[in-house]
Amino acid sequence: MGHNKAGSTQAQKQQIYKYAKQSVSGGETGAAGGTPDSGGAAHTATILQAINDLKVTMEGKMRELKVDLDLIRQDLRITMHRVTEVEGRLSETEDTVKTHAENLTPESTRDKSRRCGGPGQKK
Repeated sequence: MGHNKAGSTQAQKQQIYKYAKQSVSGGETGAAGGTPDSGGAAHTATILQAINDLKVTMEGKMRELKVDLDLIRQDLRITMHRVTEVEGRLSETEDTVKTHAENLTPESTRDKSRRCGGPGQKK
């Protein structure tokens, strides 16, 4: 997808416009003083060739865009797989942090139903 291709496409568009304008206005008169329609067939052929060139250029661009899109989709699949893995590790880390936090919490603030009557407690 180079910059030069885009420039040549713009030049082709300008060429089509130029020849189409000349065809609509009756063609060019030849140096020998020909009729205004003497260049009409040549202009039509040039316009058709320029249109075909544009078509080929656009088809090439579409192929390039499809390749780019496939690469983006592949990168997205890989990224989503990584996100899923990280979410799993994050969940495991959260569970570990909760467990450690419970172990660090003073006995008096823990759930009373979890007490088992160890040493130092009144029975």
